[in-house]
Amino acid sequence: MKDGSSKNFSFNYKYHAISGSLTMVPQIIKFNPTFPGLPQQKQLVIRSTFDVPITVKTITSTDMRIMPILQNVVIKPNNKTEFGALSFDPSKST
Repeated sequence: MKDGSSKNFSFNYKYHAISGSLTMVPQIIKFNPTFPGLPQQKQLVIRSTFDVPITVKTITSTDMRIMPILQNVVIKPNNKTEFGALSFDPSKST
C-alpha cells in the first residue's frame, strides 16, 4: 500500500509433515564407454526411510542425452524400490 499501512489476511490450508529421506542406490550412476548409435540403460533404485509410501510424479534431466523413464510411481516405505531407468543416448546433442 502506498501510505505505508499494512493489511492482515488469512487463508486455510492443510498439510501433513513426515520425516524421512529418499536416496539413490548407488548415488552415482556410471555408464560404460559408448558411442553414438549404442544407447545404454541403467535401472534406478531408490531407498526410502519414510514410514509411508511416497509417490513420485516425475523425474527429469537437463541433459538431452539422458532420458529418465518412470516405471513405478510408488516408493515402498523403509525399503529399496526399483522405480525407473535412465536411458543414455550419446547421439543426442546437448
